[in-house]
Amino acid sequence: MNLIILLLLILVHIVNCQISSLQWNALLSIYQDGNGQHWLFTNSSVAWNFTVTNLLLPCTKWQGIKCNAGGTNISNLVLSSFNVNGILSSSIGVLTSLKVLNISNNPSLRGSIPASIQLLTSLVILNLRYS
Repeated sequence: MNLIILLLLILVHIVNCQISSLQWNALLSIYQDGNGQHWLFTNSSVAWNFTVTNLLLPCTKWQGIKCNAGGTNISNLVLSSFNVNGILSSSIGVLTSLKVLNISNNPSLRGSIPASIQLLTSLVILNLRYS
């Protein structure tokens, strides 16, 4: 009986460990506006993949993303030296739980910092060096 309860609790936790569709769409905009198809990942298994809408993947598999302990909000976005070019999407403001935003060492990134960055009230670290 205790094993069944434990398995149910684990299943509930797994089902609830996913980001919102708003955060998913924000990541998609960041990827598209930053020419994500040209980003440099350490290997293809950690690359951002939008071909299947799986709200679990960003927190568990995608390079440069860390989520809160519950896996429901993106807390860190580290795209340093990813070859991000284009612009930083204004959708960044949707990631309101972001504590770390690091887009350093992306010299081809252009444009201004979007005004929506002011919505990131939990932000502790912002690194734009050499971008």
